[in-house]
Amino acid sequence: MADAAHPSPYRALVPSLWVCADCGYRAEQRRGCPTCHDEVLLDGMDPDIRLWLLDEDARRRDARQTKLLWVSVVSVVGFAIGAVLVEPVVGVTLFFSIPGVVGLIAMTLFIWSLLGRVFPYRERFPYLRG
Repeated sequence: MADAAHPSPYRALVPSLWVCADCGYRAEQRRGCPTCHDEVLLDGMDPDIRLWLLDEDARRRDARQTKLLWVSVVSVVGFAIGAVLVEPVVGVTLFFSIPGVVGLIAMTLFIWSLLGRVFPYRERFPYLRG
C-alpha cells in the first residue's frame, strides 16, 4: 500500500494533464498558465472537467458560427439594397417573388459556408477528444 511518504512506483506511469480553460494550454505539472498569466490550470484527467471543457469548446464554436451567419446575412442584405438602388425592378424581383427570396437565402447559406471554410474554427481542446 502506497502512502504519502512512500508513493507508488506506478503513479509515474500515469500521465497527468493540466489544462487552461481560457487558451487551451496544457502542462504536465500544475502551475499558472504562462499565456493567460496566473490562470489556474484544471485537471484534464478528471472526466467531469473534460466534459465541461468539451462543452465549452462546442459553445464557443456555435457562437462563432452564429457570428459568421450574421456577417453573411448583413452582406446579402447589403447586396439586395444595392440592387434596389441601382435598378428598382431587380429589388421587386428579389423581395417579392419566391425565386428571388430563395436566391437570397441560398446566397446567404453559400456565403456562410464559404466564411466557415476560409476561417475555420480552431478547437481549443482537440486532445481531449477520444
